[in-house]
Amino acid sequence: MQIVAIMVALGDQADSYGFAAQLRHWYWCGVFGELYSGTTETRFANDLQDVVTWITTVGSGEPRTVRDSQFQSGRLLRLRTRNSAAYKGMYALQGSVEVSSLPTGS
Repeated sequence: MQIVAIMVALGDQADSYGFAAQLRHWYWCGVFGELYSGTTETRFANDLQDVVTWITTVGSGEPRTVRDSQFQSGRLLRLRTRNSAAYKGMYALQGSVEVSSLPTGS
């Protein structure tokens, strides 16, 4: 998985709050931009280099995945296949909500 390679390359820096926020930003751009749904070898290689540079070098540009991502909210209404990254991302987000934080209806 791509995130594992990036975390290994970053080492202890991956635990810092600012870097974790950047990693989340990159990750969700890839998921909801559905940029990993086609041929992925080039994207994997570019992301490893781009994300590590973005996080470790002040003033470096955003990774290509962040720049190329185009989120279209209407797409969420048309998700039909479980193979879609956005479909899986929606379920991952739903599972991350703590039950205790949900409204009770009272």
